[in-house]
Amino acid sequence: MVNNPEILDMAKRCARDVGDFNRIMTGFCMFYRLLNAEARAGMNASERRVAHHSTSMLPRVSPMTRASVAERIERVGSAEFTRDTIAALERNNPELLRMGHSFAENQSDYAGVIQGFALLYACLLAEGAQQRGALH
Repeated sequence: MVNNPEILDMAKRCARDVGDFNRIMTGFCMFYRLLNAEARAGMNASERRVAHHSTSMLPRVSPMTRASVAERIERVGSAEFTRDTIAALERNNPELLRMGHSFAENQSDYAGVIQGFALLYACLLAEGAQQRGALH
């Protein structure tokens, strides 16, 4: 399961809004786990040893990051936010986008599921950028 309460809360809200809760949550959890596996795979051997006991390599999304993403959605609208985030996902991880698309096209609310994937990805991306910025 997702060891990131903020992301889990967002995923649950999206899943409730778009249809079959259990099925949608399974898709969101798969998406999260694939991102986590990719983060782990990008580590060198000594980093992997140090992180071995950590359940997630992905950042915990802070309230400040959530608020920033929500403000961005309000400013540009959910359709443009989703398009921009999906374009970033396509540039950075087209395989993950294909997984999300394949999953979403089998749901009754394709747009809602894709927006959920976009929201999860955007929050994790923004938090990662925030944490990297804080380190420099």
